Order: sequence, then structure tokens, then C-alpha cells
Amino acid sequence: AIAVVSYQGQGGYCERITARRGKIRGNGHGRGMSVVGGKDILYEYTEIDGVTGAAGVYLAQEDSYKTYGCHNVTVRRNSIHNCGNKAIDHTAVMMFSNSYEKNTKLRVERNLIVFDEGIANAGGLRDYSDDTGCVIDSNIPLGCSKPYRFNNAALFTIIPWTNGPVGVR
Repeated sequence: AIAVVSYQGQGGYCERITARRGKIRGNGHGRGMSVVGGKDILYEYTEIDGVTGAAGVYLAQEDSYKTYGCHNVTVRRNSIHNCGNKAIDHTAVMMFSNSYEKNTKLRVERNLIVFDEGIANAGGLRDYSDDTGCVIDSNIPLGCSKPYRFNNAALFTIIPWTNGPVGVR
């Protein structure tokens, strides 16, 4: 639906991009919002609903497509509803890097992640790489089979929600 992708062959990063107040619904074949290589990206106040082909939000570096990593990417105040694909283990929000360069300074904050009762899901937020300098702040995962899954949680700053608004208002 909404994607920023930076290929190594392009010679540089896509950068300084903001996507705000979108509505993504019923994407059964892809992702909702993704950054597969990029710098200084902001995704906020977007409703993502029924993205079932893959992750609702995907922040990644992919060797197979020769992309750069993600640096200084913020995903905040989004409502993510029934997104992800259990068959391929894509959670609602997924972070990944598989070697060219690690993702750095990812911020996933104040997102509302909801799965309706009876919806099979892979979980809420997942990172399966060694990304560094990343912050997971005040998200609310509801109905998730596994709210948080991290390859190395010690590399993240994880702040649980205590109060204040989350999601799109």
C-alpha cells in the first residue's frame, strides 16, 4: 500500500518522507506500510485494517533484494487492526535485517494493535535481527497471540504503555 524502498544499486537512500492520515484496508496480498531501506521516515495517524498477506507495518533491510537498512524511522499513533500473516510468521509490526546493514533508530510508539477474537495471528511486534538504538514505546497490543517477540530484546528500549492516547484519534 505505502512503501519506501531504497535499493543499493540506486546509490543512496530514499529519505525525508512523511506519510500521514492514510487509510489502508483489505490488502490481502502485501503489506500495509513498509520501509525497506530509508532514512528519516515518519508514518503516523494511519488506519491499517485487514492487511493479511504480510505484516501491517514492515521495517526491513533485505539482502535478497539488495536494499539498504532503515535509519531514523518513526511509526507512531497508528491503528493496526487484524494485520499480519500467521502462515508466514508476519506479525502486525515486523522489523528485520539480514546482514548488509542493521537497522538503527527505529521508533515504534503509541500504536494500537488489535486482533479480533478468533483471528489467528502471528503476534503484535516482532524483531528478528540485531537492530540497534531502537525504541518500542507505549504500544497497546490487544488479542495478540504473542504481544512482543524480539531476537535480542537487550538491544531495544522497551517502554510499556501506562497512560495517554494511542492509535488514530
